[in-house]
Amino acid sequence: MPAVIPGDQIKEIVHLIQHTTHSNAKIAEVVGVTRVTVGNYRKKVISLGVSSSLLDHLDELETQQFFHPNYPYRQSKKAPISFDEVSAVIKKNKGKKGTENISHYHEENVKEHGKDADCRSGYYKKIKDHFKNNKDDICLPQYYYPGEVLFTDFVGPTEKYGPNDEFTANFIASCFGYSKYLGYEVTDYQKTYDWCSHIQSRFKQANGVTIRVVHDNTKALVTTPKTRNQNLKLNKVYQLMARWFKFKPCPTPVYSPTFNALAENAVKIFENEILPKLRKRKFDTKEELNAYIAKLTDKINRRKLTGENRSRHDKFYGEEVPAMLPYPEKDFPFPLKVRDIKVPKTWNFKQDGVAYPIPRTPGVTKVTLLIHQDEVEVKSGTKSLVVHKRLKPGEIHKIDPAHLDEKYQQYYIEDKAYFVEWARKLSPSVVTLVEAQFNGVSTPDYSGREECLMIQELCIEGKEKAFIDACDFVEVYGQLSFEDLESVLNSNAAHVKTGLRCMDMFDQIERDEMNNQGDNYVH
Repeated sequence: MPAVIPGDQIKEIVHLIQHTTHSNAKIAEVVGVTRVTVGNYRKKVISLGVSSSLLDHLDELETQQFFHPNYPYRQSKKAPISFDEVSAVIKKNKGKKGTENISHYHEENVKEHGKDADCRSGYYKKIKDHFKNNKDDICLPQYYYPGEVLFTDFVGPTEKYGPNDEFTANFIASCFGYSKYLGYEVTDYQKTYDWCSHIQSRFKQANGVTIRVVHDNTKALVTTPKTRNQNLKLNKVYQLMARWFKFKPCPTPVYSPTFNALAENAVKIFENEILPKLRKRKFDTKEELNAYIAKLTDKINRRKLTGENRSRHDKFYGEEVPAMLPYPEKDFPFPLKVRDIKVPKTWNFKQDGVAYPIPRTPGVTKVTLLIHQDEVEVKSGTKSLVVHKRLKPGEIHKIDPAHLDEKYQQYYIEDKAYFVEWARKLSPSVVTLVEAQFNGVSTPDYSGREECLMIQELCIEGKEKAFIDACDFVEVYGQLSFEDLESVLNSNAAHVKTGLRCMDMFDQIERDEMNNQGDNYVH
């Protein structure tokens, strides 16, 4: 089934099919449709046996209904629009301020027909479609909702400043869509940071964020400015900023000069009303320039708009700001560098000769590294995995057990300090015993850990007293090993009664030796 197109295009296609030998592609190029549409209408012409002379007696709607009997599929019950009258007035008043335009005709249409009148967007669409079908050149005004969009672009001219005019000032302009509230700022360059910093300063001034940000198709923000593809690839820093503020970036499409029309208008206002006054003065610093520009801009924003009783300032703070999305708790931290890497098998990456760990996270295969002046942040999508303190070349990053796989974490948690802390809760002799397992020279730490784990196993719950006595015993005799401790516990040598019996036997031996009674029999 061919697509429904305007009746005049259908007539033109049928005429070219019957009176020329053009291919479908050529006819499509002439008429302004796709070749698939031409092919479908060619089949329809053959099946219906229709001729171009027959279609000459039909109007556009009858031509459409001839090929599409059920068209229009839904009849509109809205009030009719006087297209010719609207067209004549708009063309007559084109470019003139304070005259009637399409918005006035829409208001009159609403007053006259009430609920039967089209809404603003529907009214504009019908006007646009009518003039498009009739190949009439007409420009419709653009209207935006409060808090919807921020337009921004750089001003063409630059200006010298400084004690000896050694610096060059670039000017960036922006305009909020609904209120047309203007903002200008001096930047050192026209790079990514300058664009992003200005957008952030406008949001910070409003304490809110718009849904969209429209800007020029510049290499500073878009890495593929020459392509016709609408899914343009954004600069990494700008992409992160858009995620931070949760707005949708809208680069100007190729060959679409009116897409960023409000920013262009803001540029014209700057060039006509602000720039001439700047050139009559001398500025030593960028701060002086910005302060003077802010003063002039405030006067423009407080002027009443043409055809309205309100100013840009009134509309901005009265309706635009309350409708904006909330501003984040913190400003966007601009990184010095951004890197996208695949997660190595070692879960470590190197930056400036220093190895930093990546927290082992299930499902993460790629991460983004944000290199700041004092920090290195590791992110997976919008989630921040870890923020490392940036080290100097040659320094070693301390391992955080939480960043390791679970099966390796215990080897870093259960170190000498861990066992000493456990022993300190029991007695000083247990601390001495634990410290003896880590001599830091001949015995590796992992061996000391194994010894301490076995010592902990000997400390059975409910029998801590016997364990402490055994530790006191081995400390006195200087036998500070697991085997000695285990032997003392098994023989109960540290028990008080056992100690008394040993003392009695020792006294008996001494008495026998003093009396020279020969062989001693101790039981």
